[in-house]
Amino acid sequence: MVFEGCSLNGTLCCPGFIWDHDLKKCKSCKAGFHGTDCKDKCPFPSYGLDCQSTCNCTDKECDHVKGCERKSTENQHGFPAKIEINNTSPAIAKSTIQNRIPSEFPTEKTPELETKVIGIIVLASVSVVLIFLILCTYLLENCKMVTKIHETIPSV
Repeated sequence: MVFEGCSLNGTLCCPGFIWDHDLKKCKSCKAGFHGTDCKDKCPFPSYGLDCQSTCNCTDKECDHVKGCERKSTENQHGFPAKIEINNTSPAIAKSTIQNRIPSEFPTEKTPELETKVIGIIVLASVSVVLIFLILCTYLLENCKMVTKIHETIPSV
């Protein structure tokens, strides 16, 4: 925003404005700055354009431009995480945080997943039992054949 009404001597501007040499006019301070020639950062807990917003966090977490920034190295899935919290409604903040978590990783066990695991265990058990029965049948048939052979051979 360019402001013409407060220029003094052509290059000095009112507090909250800075002289733009290209436009040759005063323009408002960038977000996070205020005062004469926009030299001062917004004091805690203020931040943003004209320092009109208020941080709801500690002074270490409050950025004079963006507001509250809470940083952690990893989220629950091991991915780098950065959560910014400002004066927004809880629904918007929740939505923003949920959109940053990869959806490929389920956050809780689902009945569908448990059903699949149980099905795999049952199929594996049935397969083991069938292999055991086939092996026993084979051994029993071989045993019968050996018995028949012994019966047909005359004893000396």
